[in-house]
Amino acid sequence: MGHPLQLGEPTRALKVITSSLLLLQDIIFCLVRMVIDMNFAKLMLKEEPTLFYICLASWAGILIFVLNIFKGFKSFDDGRMDDTTEKYLSSQWSKDASPCYDSAAAPKDAEAMINALESQAFTEDAGECAKQMQNILKAGHIPYSSLIDAPENLLRVSPGHEGLNGGLWTRFTVQYNLFAGSIVALGGEEQHKILIKSQKSGRLGCFSFTECGTGVLSGAGVETTAVFDPETESFIINSPNSTSKKNWISQGMYAEEAVILAELIIDGEKKGPHLFWTPIADSAGGDRRSAKNSILARPEPRDGVNVGSNPEKTCMHGLDNATMTFENFSVPVTGLLNKFCEVVQENGKWIYRTKLPSSAKRMLDILIF
Repeated sequence: MGHPLQLGEPTRALKVITSSLLLLQDIIFCLVRMVIDMNFAKLMLKEEPTLFYICLASWAGILIFVLNIFKGFKSFDDGRMDDTTEKYLSSQWSKDASPCYDSAAAPKDAEAMINALESQAFTEDAGECAKQMQNILKAGHIPYSSLIDAPENLLRVSPGHEGLNGGLWTRFTVQYNLFAGSIVALGGEEQHKILIKSQKSGRLGCFSFTECGTGVLSGAGVETTAVFDPETESFIINSPNSTSKKNWISQGMYAEEAVILAELIIDGEKKGPHLFWTPIADSAGGDRRSAKNSILARPEPRDGVNVGSNPEKTCMHGLDNATMTFENFSVPVTGLLNKFCEVVQENGKWIYRTKLPSSAKRMLDILIF
């Protein structure tokens, strides 16, 4: 059985054929240009010798270009791993592989989690991989409370990653670091208590941060809006245009909760990017079963939340990557992560209040640094 990081044969063949046709097109163009330049050069040799030498230089440049094309084609990456890497991974790989790391060297506080992650059977079914993550979360090998009391335990897990089940390990990072970690870092004490109690439910989460228009810089240029509505005491989240669509949201298709990045707007005034924690979908129940394992059913998105799928990847199919847009999606006022800021009612009026450290002047400073 091939390693999951390899491209499938049809995909590889199509890639090679497409690239070959593009190279052939470039070569034909170059040859036509050379013929034109040769005829032009013959004429100019009689009338204007200087232009002849210019054409000669042009012809040499085109020839060098063609040679570079062939050189590039020779080293063309068709998606295959080099023989040494492929041989090594093949020797390490099997669907029912036991952990390959040295458990004796694993930190005690991280050993149970590493064992749980590394002992799972590899799968390219996103629903089955999501169910694995849900079971691991419920088991509480690393309780959410330790993210507050002993955050170093999370870091101690990473050295146990052998790279054979990247989809599940990425889900672990999303669940504990991006999702729960954001709530721990930016949420208030009451929000911490709610998070800790929620672990036994196994509700998966995602980090709805990256947008099409700004990518990883979404923290500084977010277009998704969260307008506070005092009538309903909630934030109304919208994706105003195509570039504000959330993109490549790992675990987004199986998440029931999300931490969402949006521009906070109160009384028409922009307050900058903020994070909001909210349920975005409800469990559909009725998990499917494969020959051996349970497969998590996709939850139903709530009103105002639209969840789609990014194009299929060439590997790590066990990890889903979602697109996400919002249309008048309502989030309660308590959904704003409020360790450093809050929207509260004072003297009958809703106000925005910050509790920033001295090193920060706005929430954007906290999010970026």
